[in-house]
Amino acid sequence: MKDPLGDNVDAVLLSDVMYRESDAIIILKNAWQSLGQNGLIIVRGYYADPERSGPLFGALFAVKLMVDDPQRKIMSISNLKYIVKEAGFEIIKTSSLTEHSFALIGKK
Repeated sequence: MKDPLGDNVDAVLLSDVMYRESDAIIILKNAWQSLGQNGLIIVRGYYADPERSGPLFGALFAVKLMVDDPQRKIMSISNLKYIVKEAGFEIIKTSSLTEHSFALIGKK
């Protein structure tokens, strides 16, 4: 969250690191500054979408995070998409990787 990710990089993979909105904003800003023109961001993790109450594992993971920190605001798929767009990225693709994990690909 503090160190730069490099200069003019082609892609940034954020796997299992963005589960708190405030952290996600900082991480995405750092990624944006490090990416070259048309650079890609790939976000992978266990996210749930409250509108659909699933996927199940993402929902259970969110409950576990709330037990660890009851004040925590849970990052949903919908929220993640919004934050990525607000950071300036164009979302290219979102999909389930497995029955447990989700991926989002964005372009600078």
